[in-house]
Parts: sequence; structure tokens; C-alpha cells
Amino acid sequence: MASKALHCVTKNLDLIQDSYTTSLVTYALVLADHPKAEVMISRLKNKTVSPNDGQIFWSARNDKSVLIEKTRDDYNYKPAPADVEMTGYALLSYLKRKELHKDIIKIVKWLSKQRNYYGGFSSTQVC
Repeated sequence: MASKALHCVTKNLDLIQDSYTTSLVTYALVLADHPKAEVMISRLKNKTVSPNDGQIFWSARNDKSVLIEKTRDDYNYKPAPADVEMTGYALLSYLKRKELHKDIIKIVKWLSKQRNYYGGFSSTQVC
């Protein structure tokens, strides 16, 4: 069953454009040690948002407006819950590859700053 799912995902890799799907598919392929995982890791790296504060994250918005919004009002900036989820999957993909990449600490910095006052994160789940 898993091989059928991987086949379905990998035959349509060229159709994947958005950061959300890229992060999920990359993690699935890395978990499966699939040969096409490297292709998706490269795509994932190309979709990073890198403000000048030593942090890296991924955003559903593929334009630079997210950087402008973040730098204009850094104190009150709140990312979309999907941005936190995507960045989490990207981090898991990086960690699973057992590659101590310099970007891992930048991703962790960004994620740790997104916690709410209870210590958790905003949810992508709809009630």
C-alpha cells in the first residue's frame, strides 16, 4: 500500500508548486528514503523565507510581502498556522537526513519564537 502511495506522489512531483505541498511531500519522501527526496529537498530550500535576523521559515505566501510584513512590525507579527506547520515539516525533513545543516538552528530559532503564551502553537485544525 505504501509503495502505491509513493508512486502516486512521485509521478506528480512536477505539478507541485506551493510551499505547503512541497513540505509535506518532501517529508514523506525523506521518511521513505525515496531517491526523489533530494529533488524535493532542493525545491524546499528554494522556497525558504530568510529575513535578516538569522531565522528561516516557509510561508504559504510565495511572494516577498511576508518579509515586508514581518520586518515592518516584527513585535506584532504572527505567521499563519500553516507557516508553522510547513516549517515544522521542513525541520523534520532536514533532521531525518542526519545532516547537521547550518539552517537547522535558524529554523529552530524561528519555530521557537512562534509559541503562544501557553507554550504551544496555533492550530491548522478547524473546530
